[in-house]
Amino acid sequence: MTPLRRDVSTDVVHLLLEVTFAQRDRIEAAARAHDLTASGALLLLHLESPTPMSELARVLRCDASNITGIVDRLAAHDLVERVEHPADRRVRRVALTSLGRRIRDAVDAELVGSDPGLDALNSDERAQLRDLLARVATQYRP
Repeated sequence: MTPLRRDVSTDVVHLLLEVTFAQRDRIEAAARAHDLTASGALLLLHLESPTPMSELARVLRCDASNITGIVDRLAAHDLVERVEHPADRRVRRVALTSLGRRIRDAVDAELVGSDPGLDALNSDERAQLRDLLARVATQYRP
């Protein structure tokens, strides 16, 4: 555990990093269990409705060419498909297939089902943490 210091901002940054690395390990394990890369699992977790590839690149913070490779691998396993945008045929969107939705839901359940960090909080504390993290996260979105 990261030792707490007197500077609250330093503590927050260090604790967020500690949680981030722990979550990364959990995401990688859940992804491997379904024969996915961590990037592939994160892409699946983000998809609720057909999403432009440029939006996926922004959310995953990677180059558009990387998204193409991730989508190609997921499409080869019938987890996603490319669909045209109804108003602009030049825009390619990515959509979950039924198998992709099942895998996405399984990965999500593994990540949420037994999280030692979240298990240490009651429901009110979880809601408070969610709200605080949502406020912080908005500052990082373009």
